[in-house]
Order: sequence, then C-alpha cells, then structure tokens
Amino acid sequence: GRQIHSLVVKSSVSHHTLVGNALVYMYSECGQIGDAFKAFDDIVWKDDGSWSSIIGTYRQNGMESEALELCKEMLADGITFTSYSLPLSISACSQLSAIHVGKQFHVFAIKSGYNHDVYVGSSIIDMYAKCGIMEESEKAFDEQVEPNEVIYNAMICGYAHHGKAQQAIEVFSKLEKNGLTPNHVTFLAVLSACSHSGYVEDTLHFFALMLNKYKIKPESEHYSCLVDAYGRAGRLEEAYQIVQKVGSESAWRTLLSACRNHNNKEIGEKCAMKMIEFNPSDHVAYILLSNIYIGEGKWEEALKCRERMTEICVKKDPGSSWLI
Repeated sequence: GRQIHSLVVKSSVSHHTLVGNALVYMYSECGQIGDAFKAFDDIVWKDDGSWSSIIGTYRQNGMESEALELCKEMLADGITFTSYSLPLSISACSQLSAIHVGKQFHVFAIKSGYNHDVYVGSSIIDMYAKCGIMEESEKAFDEQVEPNEVIYNAMICGYAHHGKAQQAIEVFSKLEKNGLTPNHVTFLAVLSACSHSGYVEDTLHFFALMLNKYKIKPESEHYSCLVDAYGRAGRLEEAYQIVQKVGSESAWRTLLSACRNHNNKEIGEKCAMKMIEFNPSDHVAYILLSNIYIGEGKWEEALKCRERMTEICVKKDPGSSWLI
C-alpha cells in the first residue's frame, strides 16, 4: 500500500478525491490512523465519502471524541450528513454516552428523512440503549416502517445490554413472525440477554434453535454465553465440559469468573492454568485465582499467585470510572 501511495504521489494525483478516498480507506483498514489523516488532508476537494471515511476511521479505532470534532469541521466545510456518515457519527455518540449530541443527530435524521434508513435507524436505537434511555430506543424501533434483521438486532442488543431477557425474547419472536431470518448477531444478542438474566433453559433453547433450525455454526462468543448461563446457575461441571471441547480464551475467562463466584477451587485452577497458556501476561487469571484461594482461606496459595505476578512483571490494570 505504501509503495502504491508513493507512486500516486509521484504521479501528482494524491490530491484527487477518488484516489485520496481510496488511500484513506487503505490506511484505515491497516490501522494506520496518522497516515489515513495525512491522505485525507491531501485531498483538495473533500466529498461526503472523504469525510465519512476519516470519521469512520477515528470511530473504529476508539477515537470517538475526535470523530465528533471532525463532524463539526465537515459541516463547516459545507458538507452535510448522509445515510453513510450519519450512522458513524451516531455510533461515536453511543461509545461516549454523549446523549445530547446524539439527540441532535436524531433530530437531523428526522428532518432529513434518514430516520427510516436501516442503518441510521439501527444506530439511533443502539445509541439510546447504550445511553440508558430504553424508552426512546423502543420508540425509534416502533417508528421503523419496514424493519429488517439489522433493526431487530439493534433492539435485541439494546435489551441484552440492560439485562431485559423477556423483552429480548419477545422481539426475537416478532422477527420470526414477520418472516425474517435471524443471523449469528441475533442469536448472540438473545443468548447474551438470557444468560445474563440467569435463564438457563432459554439459553439452551436458543442455542439449539441456532444449531438445528437455522444451521448457524456457533462462534466463540455464542459458547461463552452458554458457559456464562451454566456458570451463573452454579452448573460448573457442565460449563467445564463445554470449554474443554470448544473453549476460547473468553469462554475460559467466563468460567473462571464463575468459579470465583461459587468458590470452586478445583475447576478454577484448571481454568486459570489454561488462561495463562493463552496469555501469560494477562493479570485476570492470577487475580481471580488468588481471590478463589482467599475465599477458601488459603492465604499462602493466594500470596504465591501475587508473587508469581511480580516475578513475571504482570501488573493489574487500574480501575477507572467517569462517575465522581
């Protein structure tokens, strides 16, 4: 990509809109944020695609505040929001819980008629859910004229985010009744909602439905939901059998956390050892195992865990909060 870019510069076409947009996209996909912005800055006539690409680049790389600042610059440059740039901007608000800015985007979407666009509508539903205003999320969902799987997924994810399993199941039923086919995202959302609420049987039902009726191959996140459901119910042996067969790092982590909650040293030690195999520098395995030992009054073993962290220079990430 850099070699092609150098040829583009030598050919004096890097300032052309289409070429510049392609360079921004290339650097963005490669995770080179600085280079992406330089390519964007070199474009003389920046169109909606140019601005949307760089806003999307910042949003995808955890730079939501910078993405919203670019929105202001875009408007100052005379470029208005479209059905492509608007969902990216609303999504940035979701990650920041910037509800006041998100509401302004929502108003613009209504005035411009974009609120019925699938991706704009789903981003609005998601934004209100992540900002904790489920009433507005539900209202945005009900206003969709022809909701498809993307809209339903956004609503189910919103309910899952708030642990509202029953409502998530009801929306899933509506999706099926309307003749739509759930995908892996749909099932991940409803499984997450059920597992977080302790609905073990419902979790098993939807997992079987995904496999048998819709022939969707489960991914590691789906298995993690299954392990989480068993873990919350204290059915650690069944959860352990699952992670032994198809366990990813996230599944082992979920089970280890459940072992900590139920003070199961035997399975907890096995999970911790497996997690350390995956990532020796991750502090989570050491901390959770240490807490399990403390819960059982095994202070020497707990101290050994902490000493082991010191020996291999593993440090616990400090906690943080926006609440004061």
